[in-house]
Amino acid sequence: VMAAPDGTIESQEDAADGMIKAGCDDVQVGGKFIPGMCYNLVFDQAAEDSVYTLSLGPSGATPGLKHIMFLQHMPGEFEKDHHYIVDAQCEGACDVEPIKCEPSCEGGGHGA
Repeated sequence: VMAAPDGTIESQEDAADGMIKAGCDDVQVGGKFIPGMCYNLVFDQAAEDSVYTLSLGPSGATPGLKHIMFLQHMPGEFEKDHHYIVDAQCEGACDVEPIKCEPSCEGGGHGA
């Protein structure tokens, strides 16, 4: 996860590749992660849901600032009863939808 001041995926691909090559930290269920690092989300195989907190911190409050998530799997592959990203500060925990996905935002295959 990283901030993307110009809003493009391509502008951040080299930085993301460097973070992945440097190694990713494991985040257990209930854990928190922030932009600027690589993470492996460790699912609870015995639980129906695995929930994590993405904290955008002060940058998340910046109007118009976009963030990019580079993922091994499209999050929709794991969606069941709840949307894969919600804004917990929004009344009713509003769904957060991607603006752009590569190769596409449809479920299924691997992508960014």
